Amino acid sequence: MKLRRKAIDCKLIGESKTSPGYYKYAVTIQEKDSSINTIPCYGYDMQDAIRRLIHNERSQKVVNIINRNEWTFTLLWLIAVIIPFALGSILQKPALDNLSIIPLVIGLILLVYHAIKTRF
Repeated sequence: MKLRRKAIDCKLIGESKTSPGYYKYAVTIQEKDSSINTIPCYGYDMQDAIRRLIHNERSQKVVNIINRNEWTFTLLWLIAVIIPFALGSILQKPALDNLSIIPLVIGLILLVYHAIKTRF
């Protein structure tokens, strides 16, 4: 049987002090290595709190992958923008030029912003 992470307990701590209508829960999770962690989460009910916890963990995994391969994703995104722009120029289709110039400018601005942010 494959070892998986699983929620083994979820307790209502109380109402959220900052967001009315939401509650704070303490979810106890058993990890794959059998260690046990208690993680706080918020939701308007227990199911919502667990759903938000899972969503945050999945989002964090994607962010970690992108941060490790940041230049690869940036390069692939720029290629996805430059190829339609080049095809529009070669085929002399102004519609392709107009559609691809906006993401190209945004991509270049983001690239310059990232370069400045990482160097300073």
